[in-house]
Amino acid sequence: MSRARDVADGALGTIAGANGQVLTSDGNNWSSQAVPTELPAHGTSGNVLTSTGSAWASQAAAGGGLASAQMFTSSGTWTKPTGIKLIRVRGVGGGGGACQPTGNSAYYQGLGGGSGGYFEFLLDVSSIASFSITIGAGGAGASSTTGVDGGNTVITGYVTAEGGHRGYSNESEVETTAAVTFTSAITSAAEYYYSIAGQKGTEGGTGSSATGTDAVGEGGSNPLGFGGNGVNRGSQRKGADGVGYGSGGSAKSGGTYYGSELMGGSGKDGVVIVEEFK
Repeated sequence: MSRARDVADGALGTIAGANGQVLTSDGNNWSSQAVPTELPAHGTSGNVLTSTGSAWASQAAAGGGLASAQMFTSSGTWTKPTGIKLIRVRGVGGGGGACQPTGNSAYYQGLGGGSGGYFEFLLDVSSIASFSITIGAGGAGASSTTGVDGGNTVITGYVTAEGGHRGYSNESEVETTAAVTFTSAITSAAEYYYSIAGQKGTEGGTGSSATGTDAVGEGGSNPLGFGGNGVNRGSQRKGADGVGYGSGGSAKSGGTYYGSELMGGSGKDGVVIVEEFK
């Protein structure tokens, strides 16, 4: 017998309940119930409902945007925060230090230090809890004809970025660029990865005047910052230190001033930046 017939026959009678409640049926009888405040849920906590076109299904939520970031200017350990699934990592080796020229003649030149190698990659860290990071130190500017190489920046098990090559005087050695080497953990699993070799420091042009304003060797730059600016021979200051992370120091040519005033600038320490996504 239908519920409509029940009403017509007076079989339903009066159903008591609180104000605002609704009638629900168990298939046999009607009863007064409070309005539900939430729908019953199925699936894993945190899932979302998605449509298949004919039905609704419980699915894991799609990844979110940038949640946090960590910058390492000194060696340490990256530890994955709760809920992080993907990381974008950028880093650079330490910048090379510049030298001082072999003499104070206008014809003597110094060479700026090179920048460290730069790298970047995007990696799923669902199964990775942490990794060790070594930050390459910037090479010291020298009061001799050869500066100091920058140190390597290393993420253990993933990538090594060489430090920038030191500056030197009067072509006393062959300058090289700082390379980057990825392990198979990156080349086989990263969403993307790439690197840029460190830029070489530049050598100033020779001049005919001990107090001229010829620009001299600038430090190498990279995507995270500029190298030290060249210092002309007439200035009473040493070469400029690297400005951006992993950049090289600049050199100064010979001239009227000598000693500490001709000392090369120091390279800047490297860095690793980890951006974390849910």
